[in-house]
Amino acid sequence: MSEIINEIKNPRNIKDVHKLMFEKIPDSEIKFKSELKKYIESLCNKAPELGTYPDVFMSYYIIMLNYIPNYHNLTNDDPKWMFKCRDIFAGVNIEKV
Repeated sequence: MSEIINEIKNPRNIKDVHKLMFEKIPDSEIKFKSELKKYIESLCNKAPELGTYPDVFMSYYIIMLNYIPNYHNLTNDDPKWMFKCRDIFAGVNIEKV
């Protein structure tokens, strides 16, 4: 419950989430990294104050689904970086990822 209250008082910013995720995505995922980076740069140039808005996270999530199609149903056969990105985006154990 305290995590929910903390999230309301101090909502996560998409730039912080992006920074953590970006370093987990392998360099071989050039197109994925490029799309995420382009989205974040566009957001920062247009309206950086919107970084905590749910719509901003939803747009980022839609980009993720193009490259992590089994986002909700990852299996042991999926690359570990996908699990890490999912956990970072969801805010699960960010310190341990």
